[in-house]
Amino acid sequence: MKKSILKFFGDMIPVIMGVLIALLINNWNENRKEKNYVEDVMNSIKHELSETKKDIETKIPKQEKLLKNLKKYVNDESMSLLQIVKESDGIYAVYKNKFLDCIFK
Repeated sequence: MKKSILKFFGDMIPVIMGVLIALLINNWNENRKEKNYVEDVMNSIKHELSETKKDIETKIPKQEKLLKNLKKYVNDESMSLLQIVKESDGIYAVYKNKFLDCIFK
């Protein structure tokens, strides 16, 4: 009886060790995947922010031109809003929609 109990524990220890090693490897792999995912998301956010910054930097001078013309013609009733917008080369907004881009330019 004592031998069978020792044999049982002797057989169980390698099984338990194998399970623990498998869990350790699985946790390591899941952490690695999560880290890669977070890095991908951060890179995507950085890229999108960079693109948005470029869009804003190109649109600011155009908006300033529009504001200058609006101030210039605010009391001039001979100029319509459409004429002021045309003279300012359009209305510009920061968005990612090619359809709207065609309408407002």
